[in-house]
Amino acid sequence: IFAILNSVFTYGLHLMLTLYRVSGSLENRVVEYAGHLVQHFKNAAIVKNGHYQVPETPGYGIELLEQSLIDYQFPTGKIWKK
Repeated sequence: IFAILNSVFTYGLHLMLTLYRVSGSLENRVVEYAGHLVQHFKNAAIVKNGHYQVPETPGYGIELLEQSLIDYQFPTGKIWKK
């Protein structure tokens, strides 16, 4: 579930960047930030001082870390065994 939530968040940031490029304005635009999930992604979106930082790597930044996949796999992951 956490992967889906952060993926939606990351896609939202990319969409916001696209809207800004098209309209040239950030007026009346808000995006939710789920900072507690970024630890599970290789190239997670970065928000600094309330602003989305344009990624320096190609792609959407939604590739999960291998260890997170192992830890959260249901029902064998260590998170589910607690």
